[in-house]
Amino acid sequence: MSGTVLVAYQWAPSAQGTLVTESGQVDASRASVGLSDSDHVAIEFARGLADQAGARLVALGVGPEAVSAGLATKAVASRGPDEVVVVRDATPTTISVAQALAAQASGMDDLVALVLGDASNDHGTRMVPGVVAGLLGRPLLADVRSVTLGEPATVVTKFAGGTQTLQAYGTLVVQVAPDAVKPRVPGMRDILAAAKKPVQVVDVSASIDNVAVTPISVSPVQPPSRGGRVIAADTPAAAVAQLVNELSQAGVL
Repeated sequence: MSGTVLVAYQWAPSAQGTLVTESGQVDASRASVGLSDSDHVAIEFARGLADQAGARLVALGVGPEAVSAGLATKAVASRGPDEVVVVRDATPTTISVAQALAAQASGMDDLVALVLGDASNDHGTRMVPGVVAGLLGRPLLADVRSVTLGEPATVVTKFAGGTQTLQAYGTLVVQVAPDAVKPRVPGMRDILAAAKKPVQVVDVSASIDNVAVTPISVSPVQPPSRGGRVIAADTPAAAVAQLVNELSQAGVL
């Protein structure tokens, strides 16, 4: 067996350094930029699929200029892909990312599987895999734990009550469960080899337009209101007693 396995990724601000302001706006100005944990898992999972099929692994990223920078492409290439393709989109949205991924995938006649992570750092809507699958006219295999390639392929997915085993035919669109595999940590040899791997940068010109979902607006997260009450008492002991009593009534203690 041969062909191409395509794995999607996002180069975006990390969740650890991202703050939510009092107005509910997301501030990522101090966050480091890189791959999310789910993308690490997706790339590792896709590497295993490519090895099964004897196929090449192509990592596909969509985003602004920073996604095509050498630091970004080398970091991705060091994790196992044979090639990196970047679609430049100055203002990526959930739908535009899905369109770009589907356009690239539909142009590959030898595509074995398109692999996506559980959620990306910058969007996290978990809509992209479903929209991509719809654009490609393929079913989405969600929360996948393992895939054994063949015709049909054997796919194990997880759900709240356990796992289920499915048979799937044709090109696979796979959303990987966040704990499906343990990502490898690139070594020095991987990092040096990454600089020699091919990188292709294209503009977001080719896209698939028959999207049945149109984004209308994005609303910021509204932080919960806080009581901010001050306990006034004659003595510290009385204040502590009142605090313990109120916490007990609230079910905290």
